Amino acid sequence: MSQHAFAATLGSALGATRGSVLRLVLGQGMRAIAIGLALGIGGAFLVSRVLNTFLFGIGSNDLISYATACFLLASTAGIAALIPARRASLVDPMEALRTE
Repeated sequence: MSQHAFAATLGSALGATRGSVLRLVLGQGMRAIAIGLALGIGGAFLVSRVLNTFLFGIGSNDLISYATACFLLASTAGIAALIPARRASLVDPMEALRTE
């Protein structure tokens, strides 16, 4: 958070709007979420091959289960990324530059 706050304050001091600061910090969080989801889906496909004998009633590549899990994880992580992004966009630039 402190790195984001410093980048946000520097951007705000240089004339960036709160919306652009919010997009910057939220974009960094969403990039991490996308990488995590891609790695997680790949790992899930590999592990489902191994655990195929233990799955009863669903196929090893049930797309509804994957889509539901991805949606829930992405929405939860998106909310978790939005909290520090909003906090960074609300920081007073002069106050934060004085403390840094």
